[in-house]
Amino acid sequence: MKLITQFGLFNGLLVLLLIAAYSFRRNRNKIFLGLSLLFVWYALLNLYLNATGDILQFPALLRTGLVAGFLAFPFLYIYSRNTFYPGKPWKNTDWILMLPALWYIIDLTPFFLMPADQKLAIWRENLANNRTMIQAKEGWIGLSGFYI
Repeated sequence: MKLITQFGLFNGLLVLLLIAAYSFRRNRNKIFLGLSLLFVWYALLNLYLNATGDILQFPALLRTGLVAGFLAFPFLYIYSRNTFYPGKPWKNTDWILMLPALWYIIDLTPFFLMPADQKLAIWRENLANNRTMIQAKEGWIGLSGFYI
């Protein structure tokens, strides 16, 4: 499992570097593809750190993988839309696609602003019991289990 995830992270980084080096100059639409792949890569990195338990060394990254997951698909949609229907790359209504990520950030703001030792205490309990990790009970709005 670790080897497959590490291979995926390495290949994702290579693809991001190739897109950044060769595609952005020719086609500005590739920026949205690159952002989408960057967010998928970050979510995979966060998942890998959680699976290995190494996330405890980086308390600032706790609960941020889902933000990346919420942002990957809107940018992939914008890239696909602009590929098949060229026109204005960013429309005024595209901000609506960011609402799930914004809602998640607002809900978990108290958790994100906690001191590192409190975050680590909560996360050790979450790593011991996967059901509490999936439910995301750290939010202040009280929508446990809503995000998954």
